[in-house]
Amino acid sequence: MKRWLIITSLLGSYLLFFNFATLEHFFMEVEDHFLIFIAFLFLYLLVNLFPFTIHGEAFTMSLAITLPFFLEYGVFAEAFLTQLAHISAFIALRIFSIERIAINLLILLYTSLGSGFFYYYLGGELGKPLIAYTSHDLFLVILYVLAYLLLNRLLVKSARSMLNKEKMENFFAEDFWQELLTYVILFPIGFIIYGLYQMMGVGSLFYMAFPILAFSYIFRLYHQLQELNHRLSRLNEISQFLTSKLQVNEVVKELIQSLQGLAQYDFAYLFLVDEKRHHLAPVAIDGPAVTPEVEAVFLQTPVPIGKGLSGLAAERQEIIRTTKSRREAHWEHEPLLFQPQSSIVAFPLLINRNLFGVLTLSTQEAGVYSKRDEMLLGILASEAAIALKNAEHFEETRKRAEVDEMTGLYNYRYFERQLYLLFQELTPNSTMSLILLDIDHFKQVNDRYGHYAGNQILQHIAQLMQGEVEALQLQDAFVARYGGEEFVVVLPEYNVDQAYEFADCIREKIEQSHIQVCNDLECEGTSEENMEEVEITVSMGLANYPQHAEDPLSLIRHADRAMYIGAKQAGRNKVAVYEQG
Repeated sequence: MKRWLIITSLLGSYLLFFNFATLEHFFMEVEDHFLIFIAFLFLYLLVNLFPFTIHGEAFTMSLAITLPFFLEYGVFAEAFLTQLAHISAFIALRIFSIERIAINLLILLYTSLGSGFFYYYLGGELGKPLIAYTSHDLFLVILYVLAYLLLNRLLVKSARSMLNKEKMENFFAEDFWQELLTYVILFPIGFIIYGLYQMMGVGSLFYMAFPILAFSYIFRLYHQLQELNHRLSRLNEISQFLTSKLQVNEVVKELIQSLQGLAQYDFAYLFLVDEKRHHLAPVAIDGPAVTPEVEAVFLQTPVPIGKGLSGLAAERQEIIRTTKSRREAHWEHEPLLFQPQSSIVAFPLLINRNLFGVLTLSTQEAGVYSKRDEMLLGILASEAAIALKNAEHFEETRKRAEVDEMTGLYNYRYFERQLYLLFQELTPNSTMSLILLDIDHFKQVNDRYGHYAGNQILQHIAQLMQGEVEALQLQDAFVARYGGEEFVVVLPEYNVDQAYEFADCIREKIEQSHIQVCNDLECEGTSEENMEEVEITVSMGLANYPQHAEDPLSLIRHADRAMYIGAKQAGRNKVAVYEQG
C-alpha cells in the first residue's frame, strides 16, 4: 500500500509538471537546444556516477552542473535535467528498488520546483550575462542555492520520519554543515561554468568535464579515507569492549550493538554453533523493523549447518555474499525475514578453524556490501570469535569453581555469594525461605556400604532436589551442596507455608525412594547380586526472611538450628520450622 501511494504521488506530480511545462513551451525549447541539453545531461550523469559519502549521506558535484543550467534555461529545464540524470544513474548503478527510486525522484522534483519558483518570486532573472551581474543578482542566486539545500534536506528528513515512523533527527546536525561546505565549494565552480558557457557555448562543458570529474573523484577518495579511518577507530574500540566481556551473553549484546555504527543493514543476525544438533542456534537479531514478535520468530528458527546462506558460511568457513536470486536456494533454510532482502553477507566466527557462530547482515538495497565491508566486518567477526572463546573459557572455569563435581549442584562458595546478592535486592515487602537438609544416619551407610555407595545416594538426592526446584520455575531459586551430606535450597518469594509444603514433598519422595547400592565394600561390578536396596530419610530445617531473620548469616543459622533441634532431636525424617526463643 505504501509503495503504490509513493508511485501514484510521483506519477501525479509528473503529470502536473509536464502540463505546466507544456504551457510554458518548455519542450519546444528543448527541441531547439537539444544538443546542449544532451551535453549537460551527459556531464550531470558522469558526476552522479562519482558520489562521495559524508556521515552516511551521499553527495555529488551536481550543483556545479544544475546551477548554470538553471540560470540559463530556468526551473523546468533544471528539473527535467535532474530527473533524467538520476533515472539514468539509478539504472547505471543497478539500483532497482521502485520505492527508493520514486521517493528520491519526488524529493528532487519538489526541491527543483520549490527553489526555482522561490528564485522567480524574489525577482531573479534568467540568461543574464555574467558580466552584468550586480551584487543584488549574486545575492538572489545565493538565496536560491540555500533554498535548494534547505528544501532538499527538509524533504529528505520528512520522508525518513514518515516512512520509518521515527522522530525527525536534528536538522542542523554535523552532516548539514558538511553539505553546506560542499555547496560553498561548488557555488563558484557553477558560476565559472555559467560564464564559460556564455562565452564559448557547449564546448566549454568539455573543457570543464575533466577538472570537475577529477575534483569529484579526489573529494570522494578523501571522504572514503576519512570514513575508513573512522570505522577502523570504531572497530578498535569495539574490539576492546568485546574482549573485556567475560560472559557469552554480554559478548553477544555488545557485538550486536556495535554493528549500528559500523555497517548498513536492515537486519543483523547472530547464530552460535550447536554442535550436538549440528545447526546454528539463533541468539540475537537487530534492525529498525525488529519487534518482539519478529524476534520471537527468529529465535525459533535454527539453521542447519550446510543449508542456507548462513549454514553454508558455517560449513565452508568462509565469507559468503549474495544478492536476491530465484536460482539461489538459501531462502529455504534461513529466517523468513531474509526473503525480501536483496543484499546478504554472512561471516563465520572462527579461531584456528574452530567455528563459534555466524554473523549475517542483510538489507533490501542491492549491491550494498563491498570488499571494504567484508574486510572490516571480517575483522570484527574474528574479534567476536576471540571474545566468545574467552567468555566460554571464563564461564567454564567459573562453573568448575562454583559447581560440586560429584553431585553437579552448586557448591558452598556459590551458595554463600548468591545468597548475599539476593539479600541486597530484597525489600521490606519481600520474602525468601531457606531450607537446610541433612541425610539421616549417613555415617552408618558409609560404614556399611562404603563411600562409593554413599556417593550414589548423594547423587540420587541431588538429582531429585534439582528436578523439584527446576519444576517450580521460580526465578533465582536454586539448590546447592552445603557440605558433606547436607544440602540447601533457596526459595525467593516463598513464605513459610509454601516452603514447608515444598520441603515436605521432597522429604516424602526421598523416603519413598528405592536406591540401589553395592552391598559389599569390595564389589567391583554392579550386577544385581551385588546390589542392595537402601532406604534413606532426611531431616530438614526451614527459616524465612523477614519472619525469622533479617540477614543472610542469621537465616542460615536459624535454618540449621531448626534442622538439628526441631527435626534431628525430634526423631528425624521431619521438616521443622525455626521457632524463636
